[in-house]
Amino acid sequence: MTPDGRRVTVLFASETRIDFRELVRDLAREFRARIEMRQVGARDVTRVQGGIGPCGRSLCCSTHLRGFEPVSVKMAKTQDVPLNDSRLLGNCGRLKCCLLYEFSQYEAPPRPAAARGLRLPGRLRRRRAAWRGASGP
Repeated sequence: MTPDGRRVTVLFASETRIDFRELVRDLAREFRARIEMRQVGARDVTRVQGGIGPCGRSLCCSTHLRGFEPVSVKMAKTQDVPLNDSRLLGNCGRLKCCLLYEFSQYEAPPRPAAARGLRLPGRLRRRRAAWRGASGP
């Protein structure tokens, strides 16, 4: 409700489209205000409710994320996350937004570390060997 009481916004979550025209008319008559109904998605509901993520901190969507970028299964595959694992899903029931944070690091080949002679973890060492094999010695 706005401070002057002229407009009321109601957020609701639903999997399907719902016709609230009659309800809106009744509410507008009762409150003598403009009623606005907005359907929100699962991530938006979680943002409003808040909570604690599996990392032990407040949910990213309710603290610092301003918008939701698409998160795909490809991101999980690239990061070698098991696809049948329930840890892949966030509190909203969708793929975790944090899969997006490290995706670019997994996509880019770790050439600077290899050039400096640093010992890479096993998974990255195997990838580096595959890149060398593809591009020659």
